[in-house]
Parts: sequence; C-alpha cells; structure tokens
Amino acid sequence: MERLDIGIPRGYWSTINCKGDLPRPKSGHSAVQYKGREMYVFGGFDGNTVLNELGCLDLYTQTWTKLHEESSPGPNMPSPRCSHAAAINKQTGCMYIFGGSGQHFGYSNKADLFKYTISTKAWNEVLCIGEAPSARYGHSMQCINGNLLIFGGSDGFKFFGDLYLLDLSNLIWQKVKTKGTSPPIRYKHSALCYGDKMLIIGGGDTTSHYGDVWTLDSTFTWSQISNNIVPSGRSCHTAEICGNEIYLFGGGLEKRYADLWKYCLTKNEWTEVAQRGPAQPPRNFHSSVLCDEYIVLFGGNLNQDTNNRSNDTLVYRLADYLPVYRSPLLQLEEWLDRPGTHADTRLIFEDGELYSQQSLLKFRVPLLHQFIEQFGNQKLIRVPCSIKIGRALCSFIYKDELDMTLNTTDALNLLSIATKYGISSLMTKIILYLFYNVSHENVIEVTNCLSQNSIGGILHRNELRANRAKYIHEQGHRPELSSMIASENLEKLTEKLYFSYIKYIVEFFEDLQRKRIYSPQKVESIVNIDVQNQLKKKKDKKVKEEGKFLIFDEENSLYNSLELLHNDDQSKDLTLIAEGGEIKVHSFMMVSGSIFFRSLILNPFAESQENQIQIDTVPIEALIPLTKYIYLGSQGIKEISIEEQSQLVPYADYLQLTNPDLKDIIGASIDDIISKENVFEYLNIAHQMQAAVMKKKIIEYFIENYAEFVEREEMSALPVEILVELHRWRAKI
Repeated sequence: MERLDIGIPRGYWSTINCKGDLPRPKSGHSAVQYKGREMYVFGGFDGNTVLNELGCLDLYTQTWTKLHEESSPGPNMPSPRCSHAAAINKQTGCMYIFGGSGQHFGYSNKADLFKYTISTKAWNEVLCIGEAPSARYGHSMQCINGNLLIFGGSDGFKFFGDLYLLDLSNLIWQKVKTKGTSPPIRYKHSALCYGDKMLIIGGGDTTSHYGDVWTLDSTFTWSQISNNIVPSGRSCHTAEICGNEIYLFGGGLEKRYADLWKYCLTKNEWTEVAQRGPAQPPRNFHSSVLCDEYIVLFGGNLNQDTNNRSNDTLVYRLADYLPVYRSPLLQLEEWLDRPGTHADTRLIFEDGELYSQQSLLKFRVPLLHQFIEQFGNQKLIRVPCSIKIGRALCSFIYKDELDMTLNTTDALNLLSIATKYGISSLMTKIILYLFYNVSHENVIEVTNCLSQNSIGGILHRNELRANRAKYIHEQGHRPELSSMIASENLEKLTEKLYFSYIKYIVEFFEDLQRKRIYSPQKVESIVNIDVQNQLKKKKDKKVKEEGKFLIFDEENSLYNSLELLHNDDQSKDLTLIAEGGEIKVHSFMMVSGSIFFRSLILNPFAESQENQIQIDTVPIEALIPLTKYIYLGSQGIKEISIEEQSQLVPYADYLQLTNPDLKDIIGASIDDIISKENVFEYLNIAHQMQAAVMKKKIIEYFIENYAEFVEREEMSALPVEILVELHRWRAKI
C-alpha cells in the first residue's frame, strides 16, 4: 500500500525535492488535500502579481502538475486572487474557492464562489441565492456535512465576526444566528473540522492578535475552549489536526515565527513541540495539509523580508505510523474479468459478465444474493444493468466506495440497482452525490429517477406528483399535456412549456432541500427505514417461495460484512492443516490475502488434497491470527499482545501476505516493549524483518541513548548495514 515515506524520524523536518511544473514562489495562496495524497494549491501573490494558477502535488510521487492558469479568465475560471478561502467536499471530489482580494488589496475584494471538479478538471462559478457573505479576504471556510461554513475576514476597512452557511444541496446562503458567546471579530485565522464541529484558532485585527481556540457545534453554539496566550497571539499561520491534537506552525504579522505548537483537545492545553532536522526560517502566509503522518507545508513569506517568497515543500513527521483500513479484496476486484477457482459465481449483465464469490455476496448484498441460480455446476446471478454499472456496483462490494467518475445518468442507473436490491449504504452514497451535483441541466433526470425508485414516499414521489398536478392544473387541464408529463415524454413539449416545467421541478427540488429533508443524516436514516420496508415485503414473498430469507444488516460496511464472513463456518470451503491443529477458511480470501496460498489454490498441479492444504512450517497458534488478519486487517489481531504480534512476522513473510501493514502495525506499538535491555535484540529483529517503521522507532530510541549504547559489547556485533544507518541518522541531528 502506497504511503508518504520521506525517511525521517518522528519530530523531524525535511524538504521534498519535487519534480514537475512547480508553482511560482508565492504567499496568500490556499491548499486542500484530496484522496490522502493530492495537494491542490490555488492563487496567491508572487510579490508583483496576484495569481489564479492551480497546481496539484502528488505527495506519493512528489510530482507537481500545473492544471489551470489564465491571464484573462473566462466566466468559469476564478479571477486572480489571494487571501481567499478554499475547502474540499471529499464526498463529491469538488474544491470550492470563495472571496479573496485582487491586485489592489482591500479595494478589489471578491464575493464569488467557484467549484473545481477534480474528476473532470473543470471550473464552474456557483450561482447561489439567499443572504450571502459580503466581499472579503482573510476569512476561513470549511465543508462539514455537505455545508460550506464561512467565518470572519475583512474588507480592508472593517473586520467581521459573522458566520454564513451554504447548503451545497440547494445552493442557498444563510447568515447563521449563533448561540453562546461568539469569538471576537478577526481575520487571517485558521479553521479546522473536528467531527461535526468547526474549530477556530487564532487570528486578529489591527490591534489584537489571538492565541485562543473556539468550537462551533452542530447546533451553531460557540464555546471558547482555550484562552491561553500560548502560543503568543498570531495570525497568518497554519493549523492541522491529527487525532485529538491541533498543530500550529509559524505565522505572525509584525514579527514572523518558526515555532510549532500542539494543542491537546482532551487536556485543553498548549505545549511547544521540539523541531529537529533543518532549522526552519520564520514564515507566514504559507499553506499546509495533512498527509498520512506528516504535516506538509508549501510556500509563504520567509524570515522578516517582505519580498522573500518561497515555493518549497516541507514535511514534518508527527508520528511513525497511522494505520489506514485497506480492503483485503483488492486482488479479487482486479480479477473480476477472470474466471477461475477463486470465483464460484457469475454476475450476468446485459452486455457482459463478471466473476464473484457467493459467500461474499451473501453478506455484502444479501437481497441480490437471494436471486442466485444454479446452472449445471455453476452459480449465476442476473443483474438488469450494463456491465459498466456492474463494475460500479462491484466497486462498492469490494471496496465500499462509490465510483466518483460516474456521470449523472450512470449514477442514476446504479441507484436503481441499489434500490432494487436494498443496498442502503450504497443508496445513501449515490443520493448524497446526486444532491451535491444537481443542476438545471440534470434536475428533471434526477428527480424523475428518485421518484421512480421511491418506496413508500422515501424520495417524495407523492410530492412530485402533486407538483405535476399543480402545473397541469395551471395549464388548463390539457389531456395531452397531462399524458406527456405523467409518462415523462418531455421531448414532445414545446420549448416554452418545457422550460416552464423545468422551473416547477427546480422549485420543487429546492423546496425539499430548503426543508433540509436531504441532509446526510436524514438521508441515511430514511434510506435504512425504507430498505427495511422493502425487504419486509420481499421477505414475505420469499418465505412463501422458499421458506427462508437472510435478514439485511443495516450496518452493512465492508468491515462488518467481512467480520460476518469470517464467523460463517458453514460457507468455508478450505481446511488449512498446521502443526498442532487445523482451521477452516474461505479459499477466495486466502487467494486475495496470501501469495503462498494463491499459488497452491490456483495451481492445478499443486501437491495438495482437494479442499485441504498442509502447512508444516506455520504452527496453528500463528495461523489462526494470521488468517483473521487476512479477513480484518489490524482489527483482526488487536486482542493479542505486541510481543505475540511480533512473533507472527516471520510466518507472515513465509505466507507472503498481500497486506503489508503488519510490520508497521507492530512497529507503531514498539514503544510499549522497547527498553535498554532489549534494544539490540529488537534492532536486529527489525533489520532482519525489513520492518521500516519498527526500525525507525528503535533507531530513534537508540540515538537518544547513544552515549550509553555505543559502549556496550553488543555494538560490535551489529551488522554493517545497521551501523551505517545509525551513522546517517546521527548526522541528521
């Protein structure tokens, strides 16, 4: 699994030597992170010119790509600006830009909103209604639960402490009436998401600079959780959140800073964080994102020189390893087109077929599984959609993800399949995606599909019919019009009637959104209830036909499905015989999770009995947790100690597990067992296992106690490679 790995220990800075088309040195730009590895940087000021360039840095390959820049931007491209605000809606893959200042600071402020769709690389101005924020710069913006929240800022003459909300599903601005004591007016602060809360850190005006922390909860109630003047009050800094800790770096106006502070949200206290590696110059008006266990900084003004701007990219390592859940089914998804012993079920689509696993479908899409047919010695399921939609369905089955490259028509077709087979979590993902992407061009298609897929009023079919009835009534009860609209045969309408009807549908849709019927939480709740009603109807029918029915699991996440699969002994088809005992497993899970098992199961000439594999080199005490790890990842071994986990590594290497995180999981917890007595032993083990995270943490501990360890006899017995590595790490200090 790819990760950002700069090769520095925890608490160290390093500069990334990036490739590609680097942005110009600048300040006052914005940065957002997407998909864990992409940093999008927009706008800024290079000392002479305000910019509207957009660049993307792939942090894993450390390569910059210039995406857009126009000296004379068209209607869909933001004009040059700096000190604007940017936010990312990770559900839809859209970046939003609001406000900022043009070339004449304070006299060319913006109040426009633009959307950049990452999948299509397209800009669009977002036209909204309602009470919108005034033109401003130095404000903050965050995307929380499908809403944009804008706070504070300045127009160059006065400062703001107001809060505005834009519901992205209906594009209606509203000025929020908050509860509690509001933060003082400010600009050039930081804002972060913390669950469903927004945090405000620092900022100021012409006379005051704050070091406080405020929280805004889901009821729009402000609370001050820190009023410490530590760090010293400042603005133009950056802040990132990792777990329950806020990390603030640099900033300052009259005086620039290069310090790093940590605020613990559970302890409500600031502490200064030690910085190692290359000394960092004071910096303000820079940007930052969080990538894996690193803070990534870009650009800004350096030192105390107002004209010394940078385009360097720096990383600071917060931790040695942050575990990320990884689907254990990725190999099977790659083999959807490939028949073989790893797949016992054919998914038959209108224009092709894919190869899947019955036991997996039983828990991932239980209602679809009910339609399985026996055809000779094969099992098959007929799914009434194209293979393109089938692949999108399989993306959910195997990865718990919605394919964000789908266009509106494809998403609606996938919604029809998800509704037909009661896949509530997929329905929720698609519906939210559609709500955030509805437009005048696709609103009829979206609303008609939602109406057709409604079960008992979930998607307001009755309200839509009432809206149509109202329209037909106002047109004078014309039978041919009623017939065309009822059958959705809209192409026969005259242009005037067609656009008149669109207006009604749009108003209907916006009215539903205005009532917040389609908030993410409400959608999920309604979908689950509605699916249960649908399944109850189909369950009654199935009981009459077969006398049995698999109850649908509302918590149908990939992890929960795999946990049910792991516990389902009845469907396991392979016995692993090891020293001291045996265990039953699903052969397709072993194919996906272990190259060793894959070579035996898929090789017709392998020396193994049918449905059995003999493993003489792995004891049963190690095989049981390792197979559970194949199903469930780190959660599968969380109940055994770190010492027991470390003993699994040689056997994991022997079985060639495809999930490479085991060594890193162990390495992340090595602090619990490392000591002066065993440091040489574990350093050798980490070296032999090629466990990078474990080795880094042990070397860091070794370097901290180097004066004591260098005199011990075990030092001379260390391999040359370790001695060289220790020397290199000491040189970094």
